[in-house]
Amino acid sequence: MIQFLNSTWPSDGKPPSRRSPASWTPTRARGPGSLDRGARAITEIHRLLPEAATPDKDQIRRSDPQGALDTTARAILGACFHNSVRPDPADGETARRRYADERGDMAIAYLLALDRQGTVHT
Repeated sequence: MIQFLNSTWPSDGKPPSRRSPASWTPTRARGPGSLDRGARAITEIHRLLPEAATPDKDQIRRSDPQGALDTTARAILGACFHNSVRPDPADGETARRRYADERGDMAIAYLLALDRQGTVHT
């Protein structure tokens, strides 16, 4: 996902840290179909996360497990997008894996945490 989002960076190929601040606005799409690929990737993440969580869904402690999975998918997608447009993205295989592991740990912590009201899904 991070690699896909990084591939939509401006066509001059320069990382943001080597571009002037005025040009840090990412391009919307590189060519025909870019937005379609992005929409399909988002749709697929929203499909795969609940599917992957199904065996452990009873461990989700939020009052609305399906809503919590949706929130988690949105947060992960947002983190991926944020990493792709920031001036100092996690770059290289090791950094991307560490970034993904940290986001995964945060997602798991959220799913296992009680709602602020203290309710638990039964």
